[in-house]
Amino acid sequence: MPRPAAAQLIWSQEQGMYILYEQGNAAASLQQGEDERWSAWLGAHTSFSFQGKCGHINLQKERRARGQDGYWYAFRRIGKRVVKKYAGRAAELSFAHLESLAQLLDASASKLSPVFAPAAASLSFQHQMPLLASKLQLPRQPSSLIERWHLLARLDAARKGKLTLLSAPAGFGKTTLVRQWISERKGSENTSSFPLYAWLNLDPDDNDPLRFWHYLIAACQNLYAGLGQSALASYDQEQYLSFRSFSLEAIITAFLNELTVTLTDGILVLDDYHVISSPQIHKTLLFFLDHLPASLHILIITRIDPPFPLTRLRAHHELYELRASDLRFSAEETSTFFQQTMSLALSSEMITQCEALLEGWATGLHLLSLLLQEQLNQQTFKRILESFAASNQTLIDYFVGEVLSTQPQAIQDFLLQTSMLSRLCGSLCNTILGCEDSERVLAELAHANLFMQPLYESEPVAKWYRYHPLFAEAMQYEARRRLDEGMMNALCSRASQWFEQHGMFIEAIDVVGKSGNFVHQAELIEKLIDTRHYLENNEFHTLRRWLERMPEALLRQRPRLAFSYALALVFTPLSDYLLPQELQHLHSLLLLAEERFRQQGDLPKLGEIFAFRALLAHKRGALREAGTWARQALAWLEPRQEALWQAACLAILGEEAHHASKLTIARKTLQEAQAIGQNSGNRSFTRTVSALLGEVCFEQGALRLAAEYYRQMLRGAREQRDINDIGHAQIGMAWLLYEWNELAEAELAVREAVDIGKLLAHEELQIQAELLQARLESACGHIASAGQRYASLLVRLQQHDLPLLTHDVLFWQARWQLMLGDFSAVHRWLNNRGQHSRELPQRYQAREEILIARLLLMEKNIEESIEMLQRQLQTAHAMEHIHSALEIQVLLAQAYAEHKQRPKASELLRTTLIQAQAEGYMRLFLDEGEALTSLLQTLTPREPQPRAYLRNILHAANAERREQHLTASPASSILIPPLSSQEHKVLRLLAAGSSNPEIAQTLVVSVTTVRSQVQSIYRKLGVNNRVAASEIARHLQLL
Repeated sequence: MPRPAAAQLIWSQEQGMYILYEQGNAAASLQQGEDERWSAWLGAHTSFSFQGKCGHINLQKERRARGQDGYWYAFRRIGKRVVKKYAGRAAELSFAHLESLAQLLDASASKLSPVFAPAAASLSFQHQMPLLASKLQLPRQPSSLIERWHLLARLDAARKGKLTLLSAPAGFGKTTLVRQWISERKGSENTSSFPLYAWLNLDPDDNDPLRFWHYLIAACQNLYAGLGQSALASYDQEQYLSFRSFSLEAIITAFLNELTVTLTDGILVLDDYHVISSPQIHKTLLFFLDHLPASLHILIITRIDPPFPLTRLRAHHELYELRASDLRFSAEETSTFFQQTMSLALSSEMITQCEALLEGWATGLHLLSLLLQEQLNQQTFKRILESFAASNQTLIDYFVGEVLSTQPQAIQDFLLQTSMLSRLCGSLCNTILGCEDSERVLAELAHANLFMQPLYESEPVAKWYRYHPLFAEAMQYEARRRLDEGMMNALCSRASQWFEQHGMFIEAIDVVGKSGNFVHQAELIEKLIDTRHYLENNEFHTLRRWLERMPEALLRQRPRLAFSYALALVFTPLSDYLLPQELQHLHSLLLLAEERFRQQGDLPKLGEIFAFRALLAHKRGALREAGTWARQALAWLEPRQEALWQAACLAILGEEAHHASKLTIARKTLQEAQAIGQNSGNRSFTRTVSALLGEVCFEQGALRLAAEYYRQMLRGAREQRDINDIGHAQIGMAWLLYEWNELAEAELAVREAVDIGKLLAHEELQIQAELLQARLESACGHIASAGQRYASLLVRLQQHDLPLLTHDVLFWQARWQLMLGDFSAVHRWLNNRGQHSRELPQRYQAREEILIARLLLMEKNIEESIEMLQRQLQTAHAMEHIHSALEIQVLLAQAYAEHKQRPKASELLRTTLIQAQAEGYMRLFLDEGEALTSLLQTLTPREPQPRAYLRNILHAANAERREQHLTASPASSILIPPLSSQEHKVLRLLAAGSSNPEIAQTLVVSVTTVRSQVQSIYRKLGVNNRVAASEIARHLQLL
């Protein structure tokens, strides 16, 4: 149990730094980057509490044996329980890492009250597309509202289900009702019982799936500070050059997991969902709904029903609906409305007429009140009432005939000529109309309730406005009728110029697109491409939307647009794979662009196309083809202007060299790619290359340099909260820690990687981590557990197309089987690998050849083993594959000893010790077991350092032997409940690959009997599948 800390490190929002308190007094102010002062303080203390931006934790240093520096652990109390998490060594306790730990442990405290963060705080994502604050704010509330208590009560009751659906045509007061509900409940005396809420105002541009989910997660940060940042960090703005396979489902899964452990109670409102037409958004939102935690309720406001299985939701009592029939104003509410808005009372006959014609339509009542003024005689009222009804064309006629026509000509011109704008401000309207008083006109229109609405609730004087959607539709209709095409194009052109001058490129291109002036739109898109705005802000979906409407003839004339269209096809996250017709379209666009660039002699642009083709080939796993494209691309690219493309090509060539075991070339090429990535500020790409460099250095035997690359990757990933990269960095570090025999630290790193894999639903990451977990289990003497894990991983891999990872698991399983002396199992692996081994990267082939030599040695084919190892050692040295060379030398020394060449064996071991000492190799020797330990005990190195190194290895071997004797038993003596004679028969047939019906036929019993006996065998062996049962049975010698 951690004691209360005497020291506190607290984030000061006001000062923008961390304040260190000791005994209640401020001792120091610390900023990011002051590592030396902070490290010095940590070295002198053993505990402190941390209150960061997103949570609080206590930290305590746990001492280690023999005076070594201790490890720090983070603690968080949840009720009567204390949650503990490994934090790392003092050097790892950066402020970013502390914030990450605080957020992680804070998320575990699912019963704590969430912290409300204002909408502006949700815009604090780093390295993500910019967000429009007004989309996350509550809409403005009308000054005069009718109290509709029965509907508010129904919204209260609806919170019991997953989803509330407010579906009704335009003008039925859907948004106003929900806005009123939230204001009423938050302002009541029992406000503490009403949950926190998040609001998202949707518009047509949100049909980009990434943009939609980015805004949705940002909105949910109003429910809990920092919520969803880990999920969003898995998608970086430069992901298209980071060699990552993007998965929107992974982001949503991670977000759901965060919601499950973080949120206690919340409401998410999605307003105007009818503007969403993207099938992928509908699909992913339904997935989100199906897995929604009970702590979150979703309320959708829409004019049309979303394409969800509403019948299923109703049947499971997960859906609550309010429709037009529920939202219609009653006679009493109609009477109250006119009394409040006009201070006038309608007769019962007038109210009856309103009900008959308007059917309780809220917008119709509002329009009628504006039109009536004080004309309340029966005949006038009836004539005005019958002049419109709730249909679009009638409304258009009404707006044009009764509203627009009654305005002064100047106002009519203003309304028509600005109707194409989705939002308006004074400066924009001045530019379009060539006047100077637009700000005044907008304010007067809003004040007069002439269907003009200020946009921002939070500003005392609203600078931006929008027309009521129904009114805007009518004005646009009339503008197309009254204004000629030339004038409309001129208005759109002036608007686009204003947007362009104010850096609003998306709006500029959208508004000129309304005029059908594709040439001007193409020019603007090319300007946008030159600014790299769409690359930096992930606007590929928007780019695709524009270019899909572009005439093909124009694309042929503008190769940059054709190339950008090809980029957009690949980098819009609609699917992991392109459909055949999309793939054909992609290649035709690339050919078109390439042909035009060749005609223009534009080699740098040709270089970009070839670099893009290299990326496409890399994505398919065709590394050689990718290397061919990349080499040609580098010959044409201009480094200073096209740094990212150059870096991507270099990374591909580095990876190609790595697979071919050309490690020196790979390292040099990857270092060059990393330098370009760092200089261009692409941190995600830089981390990807760091991971590749870590692998290369590991194979070159430069373990300490490999560790530095992984630590760089880990630090950067923690700063950006990129949990995907944290997971991969921890796996790399865990392999190094394993080799250094720091098994406890390796286990902690593996556990974090497994947890991240589960959080992201990243099966490959989980399997990579659990593969190393099996190695750790073997090293700790848990032989049966390791065997079960290998078998389990192979079963899981059958569901995935991951050939290299499958080869990895099969290889380490064979190595484990060989350790147990199961030569027949290793020979089966050897026979099965033959047909695919030539397709493997050369480094995989070399690794498997060493295992074959190891098998020959254990089967006492000594001379053949020595000959094979000598040949492999020569190859490993030629390729500077030092890690493999050291393993081969250790095996070769054992082979010499078996061949009665003791002096030769001792000399080779002395050389190996000297070579391995600098990098701290331990498991290289320990994993060989008693045979090598006996040889090492005969050595007497002359130099002090190798002598001390040898003592450490022997001490570790003895300690491991004692530990395994106390905690583990050999596989052959593991106690299991005895199998019956019939179960032995079933087990033998099962291990031979027979199916249940085949076993039943052989033993002349029913399939049901066999099935029950198989389940009994599973229980007794502690497994859950046939593969695992067969493996355990072999090693327990039950067959």
